[in-house]
Amino acid sequence: MTDRSELDCPSASHSHAEAKLLGVVLDEGGEARVSYLEKAADVPEDFDAEALGVDPGHALRFSAPCHNKGCGQWKDGGCGLGKEILKRLSPVVDVAPACTLRSTCRWFAENGVASCLRCPQVTTRRHKSEAVSRHVHSVPSPAAPAGGETVSP
Repeated sequence: MTDRSELDCPSASHSHAEAKLLGVVLDEGGEARVSYLEKAADVPEDFDAEALGVDPGHALRFSAPCHNKGCGQWKDGGCGLGKEILKRLSPVVDVAPACTLRSTCRWFAENGVASCLRCPQVTTRRHKSEAVSRHVHSVPSPAAPAGGETVSP
């Protein structure tokens, strides 16, 4: 098993120096859902989402090494966002989707497959549930420096 200090954030900023593309956000019946890549893809150093006309937080999902205590989401010795997702969101799939990150995923390591059943709905798009948005948008995103983009399931 991976050392907990070496886990990956499954919802990192695209601007993280070690960001990898985890999936593409699709619209399924008016709801955003992540379609995971079959294999991890590095984000090129010259990646310029603005030049492509793409808001990376709305169209793509990224992972990066977890900053642990250095992240604004860190709470009570673990990922506060992962815990809030379990508390506030219902599963959107019945079976954990195929995912290249699971073996090193912070949310999976801390919360098990319950995280995987909710994970496809986590994007930086605003969620219809204000209860979730109020909590999630009050802190910087995982693996993003303070003042970075926010994450909304």
